[in-house]
Amino acid sequence: MTEYTQRLSPFHKTRTYSLSSGGLEWEEENGGREQLGFDAIEAVELKFAPTRYERNRYRLRIRHQGGGKTDITNKHFRGFASFKDQSSTFVPFLREFHRNLAGANPSVAYRRGMSPSGRLLALVSCLIGGLALLFAAAYGRRNGNDSLFFACLLLLLIAALSLWSYFAKNRPGTYDPLELPDELLPREGS
Repeated sequence: MTEYTQRLSPFHKTRTYSLSSGGLEWEEENGGREQLGFDAIEAVELKFAPTRYERNRYRLRIRHQGGGKTDITNKHFRGFASFKDQSSTFVPFLREFHRNLAGANPSVAYRRGMSPSGRLLALVSCLIGGLALLFAAAYGRRNGNDSLFFACLLLLLIAALSLWSYFAKNRPGTYDPLELPDELLPREGS
């Protein structure tokens, strides 16, 4: 039986997830135990979800009937701004979870990346921010403030390079649970 242990954040307890023939089970460090049957899962979402402190964070979100959700990531919270990369155990767990779920509940929706409306909102926000930086750069250039001009262009370049990867990995769509998309699987140790 494949297991995966993770503490999602300072607000969560450490959980050990395991797969049974009927579903996903987890036990918290205080001894609490729960099970989510494969038949109670409506959708599964894979996403590249970096944070300020973790640039290589990937998330599995399991949506339950009735509106609940369970998030599992490849990072284990150790303390303030300190996370342990667990990609080497996360990916095999993820693959086995998908294989078992696909065999037990063929009606599950498998979604990848951002929602189309979320992506549009993020693109519009980035466009507005980019235009603001360009206007600030033009203002600096016009008024002889080369420091402002170059600082704005540098910020724009850094933002464009960072966001390119994020948007490329998180394009909306669906995926085959037996062929997980490589761009939504973490590379060990990166």
